Amino acid sequence: MDCLESHPSLPMERHGRKRKKRLLNTIREQIEFYFSDANLRHDRFMRQLIGAEDPDLKGRQAVDLNEFLKFNKISEMTQNIRDISLALERSKCLSLDEKSDKVQRMEPFVTRDVNCDDLTIYVERLPPNADHHWIRSVFAPFGPIQYIKVPHFRHNNNIMGFAFIEFEDKVSAEKALKHFNALSSDDNQNSDQMDSNN
Repeated sequence: MDCLESHPSLPMERHGRKRKKRLLNTIREQIEFYFSDANLRHDRFMRQLIGAEDPDLKGRQAVDLNEFLKFNKISEMTQNIRDISLALERSKCLSLDEKSDKVQRMEPFVTRDVNCDDLTIYVERLPPNADHHWIRSVFAPFGPIQYIKVPHFRHNNNIMGFAFIEFEDKVSAEKALKHFNALSSDDNQNSDQMDSNN
């Protein structure tokens, strides 16, 4: 009888485990992004944290996990250091120290002369609710995305309606640009036809 009574809670437990797994994956992806070459090219604060400018450290200085609780995106997901250390256990590019309270890059950070302009496209007229996740879902079909910058207004934190999307390679950026230029020219032709009909 006890076994039968405990069965209804099993789906709830499974659901809770799935949700926890999703949370840990999201935390890991976000912190891996902070340590990524693409982000480090733009983020002076992270470069300082990892000792990117120090020729001895080469960007491999360990960062205390407590530091990430000060980052808005991480603090919205968790206030628990244990969640962060659990998330990073599965990382293929970051490693935890013996106490699992600090993390560092596995590979040194090498400043490369990358022409970001060739890899980056500018998009505008974004919907007011567009965020990094939405932009990534729209543009990922054209190729791997390394960096997304969505400027916000300071007074209300609403997006300004445009973004910069940096792809991993020039071909992906050109594909995305070609596709959205074609859509834009179709819109212009349609509005020209509407004007001529009036």
